[in-house]
Amino acid sequence: MQVVILAGGIGTRIQSVAQGIPKALIPVVGRPFIEHQFALLRASGCREVLLCVGHLGDQIERCVGDGARLGMRVAYAWEDPAHLLGTGGALVHALPHLRESFMVMYGDSYLPVDYGAFARAFAAAQANQVVGYQQTFTITFSDSAASVNTVPYAEPFESYADGYALIGTNGWVSDTANGGVVTTATAIVTAEAGYGGLGYPLATNHTKVLLLTADVSDEIRSAVGGTVYADFMAYIAAYGAVPASLPGSQSGLYVDTNQHVAVWHCNMTGAASNEWRVLSGSPVVATSAWHRVTFQHDYIHNMFQVRIDEGLPIQDAAGWSKPGAGRTQPGAWFYMAQTNGYLARLRLEGGGATAGWYVDDLTVGVTVPPFFAAGTIFKFR
Repeated sequence: MQVVILAGGIGTRIQSVAQGIPKALIPVVGRPFIEHQFALLRASGCREVLLCVGHLGDQIERCVGDGARLGMRVAYAWEDPAHLLGTGGALVHALPHLRESFMVMYGDSYLPVDYGAFARAFAAAQANQVVGYQQTFTITFSDSAASVNTVPYAEPFESYADGYALIGTNGWVSDTANGGVVTTATAIVTAEAGYGGLGYPLATNHTKVLLLTADVSDEIRSAVGGTVYADFMAYIAAYGAVPASLPGSQSGLYVDTNQHVAVWHCNMTGAASNEWRVLSGSPVVATSAWHRVTFQHDYIHNMFQVRIDEGLPIQDAAGWSKPGAGRTQPGAWFYMAQTNGYLARLRLEGGGATAGWYVDDLTVGVTVPPFFAAGTIFKFR
């Protein structure tokens, strides 16, 4: 998707720093600010930029050029520096250059979100505008009195029609009727087919996935005690801030903007306290990409561990070497924040009115996943 950057302002409040250069070229960590914006967009797969310039725009054009040296394709829309008309005026001047769909950024702002994921969600929603967008991804397991589905449980989403709203079916609940919709979105399904792991949780055609644009839960209950494995594919979006605390939740997971895994757990190092913790042993988890996420819940010792892409359990200084007696730190086992001794609900949180993320191949069972021998916010509560 085309990205329009508004870079024509005078920068009255920053003149002491600008010293005769446009805001977009103010050095930040040794590079013009606009190059940091370009790097963020490029990492998200967005390479086409229209720069709306006015005040000192010639300096920006000399620095950026056509964008080739920065891995971008850059065009310009000029506004009279003596008659700057703000955001609306800049876009009016840019009309001849605008694509049918585009995103707008301010030239003095840096928002570390995945713009590629935003563009794909926008296209999948077939919307004509976006308001109130938030990009989130959390998974939790939680305590619940409801019991619709029992373990073992598997949901490949292949049996539903494209566009089917899953809420109200087979234990799927949400405050939003269209919070979870089955889709065959080409780009997303194709990306899943290119997943490079050892295998998928389910052997299916992988032609349909669940698009999540709101907080959605699936009621899945296990027996009391024992070990339960939750294994699924997730198209991961970064969570831009530390999520709120999760009352009623056993465990949870999100991926931060540095592409590291964080878990919701009870930190038993010293005085016990529930917290979100970014794991020091986390691999780099690419956002806007499919990953296999596997939780192992031990309901005898009320502990859990997490694996990404069939890797080893993720370790941290606050983790433990094993459940039960004789455990030491560091390790990959974490205490549940609370538990009633069994899995009751899988909660998938995130998205917005037109932005979302995707899940597929959801399985919950007591059988050890095969890749363990070879050997991603979601929340459970």
